[in-house]
Amino acid sequence: MEPERTMTAGVTSAEAASCSSPCSDAVRDLLDWARSRGLELKNARAEKVEEGGRGIVATRDLEPHSEVLRIPLGLIMRSKRKIPGLSSTDVLALALLRERERKDKSPFDLYVRSLPGSYALLCHWSKPVARELQDRSFEQHHADLRDKLLENYKKLCAFGSGEGQTASLSCPTRFSFDEFLWATSTILSRSVYLPGTGDEAGGLCPIGDLFNYCPPAGPDPTGLPQAFVDHWERVMAGKKKRKRGESAFEGVSGSGVYDERTQSFVFKTGERCYKKGEQIFVTYGMYDNRSLIEIYGFLIEDNAQDSVRLDGVLPDSVLEDAALQLEGSSYEVYQNGFPGWDLLCLVRWKVACDQNAKDSAKWKQRILQGSPVSVALESKAFAFLKEVLRTRLEMFPTRVEEDEKILNDLSSDDGGEAEDETMKLAVQWRLCQKRILHKSISNCELYQNFLTENPLVDLDLLA
Repeated sequence: MEPERTMTAGVTSAEAASCSSPCSDAVRDLLDWARSRGLELKNARAEKVEEGGRGIVATRDLEPHSEVLRIPLGLIMRSKRKIPGLSSTDVLALALLRERERKDKSPFDLYVRSLPGSYALLCHWSKPVARELQDRSFEQHHADLRDKLLENYKKLCAFGSGEGQTASLSCPTRFSFDEFLWATSTILSRSVYLPGTGDEAGGLCPIGDLFNYCPPAGPDPTGLPQAFVDHWERVMAGKKKRKRGESAFEGVSGSGVYDERTQSFVFKTGERCYKKGEQIFVTYGMYDNRSLIEIYGFLIEDNAQDSVRLDGVLPDSVLEDAALQLEGSSYEVYQNGFPGWDLLCLVRWKVACDQNAKDSAKWKQRILQGSPVSVALESKAFAFLKEVLRTRLEMFPTRVEEDEKILNDLSSDDGGEAEDETMKLAVQWRLCQKRILHKSISNCELYQNFLTENPLVDLDLLA
């Protein structure tokens, strides 16, 4: 399925450094160029922002679903032809490299020059940096991704060596693997989806790629007694801080969509209002931090969509039994510190079978409906979950405090090297994982204490 890439990604720290308020000369020139070709920026302006470096800021109060930006199709760089054996992303990457090679002879010269010179997407990471993730699965995914892209690069080089094909596609004369990664990363992180055009790669959208990302709200606690959920919310109320990615943002942020009638791409404010001076965010999918790093080259510390996967920690016997008896296969705890539905059913099933396997058929129906079996077994289920969480936490070779110090040292280093940026992301990612685990352990203990203090709680009043 085509991912929800109807908007563009947050900008890099390098972009932030090059931008002055309200916007840099380069952005002003780009805006003038785009406006002369039909772009309309309404009740908003490009500006240096605290979150994301450059962004789009409201110049007046805006109601939900207000149109902010309209970009005609002719202003969007896209792959306009299909080439047998090449994906539309390959074709667009070659076209982008060709336009960069043409410099001021290219109609997209101002836009291409406004693009970052480097990216921090996963495919740009070195092996030593990938090891800093402290996650074998993620590290292996990095290696597989690099191998796949290298293979694709060699295929494109072979394609470009044919004179007829080169002429028909107007390929760059030559390009390195790093240049190919740059073009591919530009498309991954900045393209907009253009349905109905026959182009699954989408297109590169000048000015539209200044919008920064805000994730949708995360999942609410489910399958737990409402009395406990109310108790948890009271405990957490004093700890909340308004940050990008948290539910404190009212309503879903902005969105972008292709308008086939006018043949233009349109950004709107989404379901929420914006005050004058507020940055207008866009929401382009439910991505955890792992996906954000791979596709866009950034992460969000309080990403409501983030989670920790526990498949590699749960005992094989438990997983095998669950595969036979239950329907789930995604065992994770979310950023709010609560287990996902599949994991919740699994831990309840495990302790129920340990108690009395003969009654498993009766318990199975109750568990799959979202109800705990009993107060005693519920406490045991979360004791087991807490043990699993601690095991996963202990698999990391460094602690939260150590990671925080490493990040502080990296942030105080004025080198600004690309390796430092990717290293920061690796440490931030593993730190986010550890904080989720700590939060989940704390929630387990809070729930166990609640059950001890409320042994007669109605387990059928579910959240």
